Amino acid sequence: MTQSNAAEPTVLSFKNILFKYALLPFICSRLFVIASLLASRVIVSKTHPTYSRTLLVNKQGIFAWDAGYYKLIGSSGYGLKSTSVLRFFPLDPLIAHLGSVLSGISAGDWMILISNVASLLASVLIFRLARSVFSLEVAKNSVWIFFLQPASFVFVMGYSDSTYVFLESAVLLLLMSKTPKLFWLFTISFFCGLTRPTGILLAAPVLWVGLFGNGKLSFSFDPIRFMKFLLASTGAACGTLVYLIWVKIRFGDMWYPLSVQTTSGHRGAFSNPLSNVYSNATGVLHGHFGEALHVPWILLAVLLIVVTWIKLPSYWAFFATLTLVAVLISHNLDGFERYVGDLAPFTIAASLLLTRSKIKELLLAAGGMIAFLYAELAFLGLYIP
Repeated sequence: MTQSNAAEPTVLSFKNILFKYALLPFICSRLFVIASLLASRVIVSKTHPTYSRTLLVNKQGIFAWDAGYYKLIGSSGYGLKSTSVLRFFPLDPLIAHLGSVLSGISAGDWMILISNVASLLASVLIFRLARSVFSLEVAKNSVWIFFLQPASFVFVMGYSDSTYVFLESAVLLLLMSKTPKLFWLFTISFFCGLTRPTGILLAAPVLWVGLFGNGKLSFSFDPIRFMKFLLASTGAACGTLVYLIWVKIRFGDMWYPLSVQTTSGHRGAFSNPLSNVYSNATGVLHGHFGEALHVPWILLAVLLIVVTWIKLPSYWAFFATLTLVAVLISHNLDGFERYVGDLAPFTIAASLLLTRSKIKELLLAAGGMIAFLYAELAFLGLYIP
C-alpha cells in the first residue's frame, strides 16, 4: 500500500463531491441506459424476433431480469411465489414495501428510486475512499468508472447492487479511521448481510484490520482489540442469519436461499475456476457468445487484484480477492461483470491505471460505449446481468 499520492488530502464536503464530481457521471449513465432501452425496442419492432426471452425482457424494460423479482417481492412478499425467489435477500424489497404502504407509490417505483439514490450515494463514498489514498484525479475517474462499467445499467434498474456498493463502501470508509466506530461497523455490516448472500464477505476486511491494522501491513496481536473487531465483524453474518431464521420459520428450511443458488439454473455447483474460465472461453465455438463475453473481464479482474495488493490498503485487497474467488468458483459465471463491478477496490484500482494512461479520455469514451452496448444486449435478452 502507498499513500504518497494522497498526502494530507483535502477533505471535501458531501455536497461538493455530489455536485462537482458525482452528479454528471450519474446523469450520463442514466442517459446511456435510457438510450439503449429505446434502441433495443426499435430493433425489436423492426426485426420482429421470435426468441421469447428477447420479447419478454424487452417488454419488461428496467424491470427485466432480477429487477422483476425484486418488484414482485416488494409488492406481495415471498409467499405467493416459488421458493426459488428466496435467493433474493430482503433489504431492498422490504424498504420498497414499506415505502409503498406509507406513500401509495408502487413498490416497483420504490425499487427504482432506491437503486438510483443508493448508487449516487455510493459514488460519493467511492470518491472519498479513492481520495483518502490517491489524488483528486484518481477519485474523479473512480466515479466515472463506477458509472460506466459494463454492468452499470443495473444501478438504474431495481437491483440490490446499488445498496450493496453503498454499504460496502461505508464499511471500508469506516475502517480507514484510526479508531473505527465498531457499533457502526456492526450495524452497516448487518444491513449488508440482509442485502445479498455475498454480504457476509464484509466480515473479511473488518477481521483483517483487527489483526493487522489499516496502515502498513504489520502483526502485533492485541487480544482486546481483536475481540472488539471480531464482534463487529459478525454484523454481516447476523444480518444473513436473521433472514435465514425467518425462512426457516416461514418455509421450513433455512438453507433455501443458499441451496437454490447452487442449482444448475442459477449459480450452479462449485467447480474449478480454471475450468470455468476455459469453458466460457470456448463457449463461443458452440454459439454461447454471452459466456465468451466474460473472459476479457475475468482477465482484467485478475490484473486488478494484483494492483489492489500492490497499491491499495491490504484489507481492501483481501476483501476483493475473497469476493473474486467466491464468484469464480461458481459454475455459472453469468453476472460476473456485475459482481466484480460492485467492488469499490476494483473501481479505484481501475481508476489508478486509467489516470496513469496517456489515452485516458479515449478509454473513458470507450467505457461509455461498452456500458451502452452491454445494456443494449441485456435489454435484447442476449446478455444475462
